[in-house]
Amino acid sequence: MRRGNKSAFDQLFKLYYKTCVAFAMHFIDYKDDAEDVVQEVFAKLWVQWDKVELIDSMKDYLFISVRNNCLTYLRDRERLTGQMQEFPSEEEITSHLIEEETNRLLLQAIGMLPARSAEVIILGLQGKKLEEIAQQMGISIHTVKTLKYDGIQKLKHILQNLYPLILIALQALKNFVESSN
Repeated sequence: MRRGNKSAFDQLFKLYYKTCVAFAMHFIDYKDDAEDVVQEVFAKLWVQWDKVELIDSMKDYLFISVRNNCLTYLRDRERLTGQMQEFPSEEEITSHLIEEETNRLLLQAIGMLPARSAEVIILGLQGKKLEEIAQQMGISIHTVKTLKYDGIQKLKHILQNLYPLILIALQALKNFVESSN
């Protein structure tokens, strides 16, 4: 194994593990089973890590592998239980891919915010009201509003730079799904 490969693998794992699990959850009802499927994908990737240069898009590879492993899991479960499993359509898969990649990029952008603004934004995304956020953080409602406003303005700036990348990623995902038919 070449020096630095473990570090690159660890970075890839940290960057995509949660997104891959969330994507798998669109196929598989139980989080533990979805995590098992994703861990299997990363384990197979680790075994073949020396061939990674042959993979054009690691993100596409991961999502394809997770999707395929989920479908295999569902087929195997169907054989064991005898219950028919409804598989998601290609449009649903594309929609889930777009949703998970957008969520990953949004969380990455939120991670670039100052800590208190990021906390206000995350709590807001969790459905908490301004009063609840203020109480939980021990600050005034006015401060929550200011942090939320500042956070949203910074997110707009961060995401405007990512917007072309998001469009390219969405087109690549669409092309991938259409080509895998």
